[in-house]
Amino acid sequence: MAAARLQLRQFKGTASIPFRLFSTSAALIECPWTRFTEVSDSSDCESTVYKEALKLQRPSTIRYDERLLNSVSLIGRIFQPLQERNSKRFGVYTTLNVSASTGNFSVLLKFRDEIAEMTLQHLKLNDLVYVSGCLGSYMKADENGKSMHRYQV
Repeated sequence: MAAARLQLRQFKGTASIPFRLFSTSAALIECPWTRFTEVSDSSDCESTVYKEALKLQRPSTIRYDERLLNSVSLIGRIFQPLQERNSKRFGVYTTLNVSASTGNFSVLLKFRDEIAEMTLQHLKLNDLVYVSGCLGSYMKADENGKSMHRYQV
């Protein structure tokens, strides 16, 4: 095995860049707080410190908005025919079948007032639709009497 010697040339104005590539005490002369694993093309040490401070900074907070609580967006096919609700306000409901990579699941869709009227006129069985709204859940017994969680939008 032959030994080789590595020579580094020092150019004017770039003296600190080659020293940052090696973990020697010379690398700490210009910026003593620079980590050994950090390699930066910039000779400005403050930008490195600033970048580190940004990583540890608390993220901006988002105000609580009840409209965004449990919001969901789904794309799926209408699985059951639309049925009218028996309530004071006019409404219709159906089931949306969503295909995901892990399998299929169904979600109960409820529409009220003007949207219910428009839905009743235009939606048909097996239509592909995009739905967004507030995700909720409820318990319902299956054929065997076992309680199961169901989801609704």
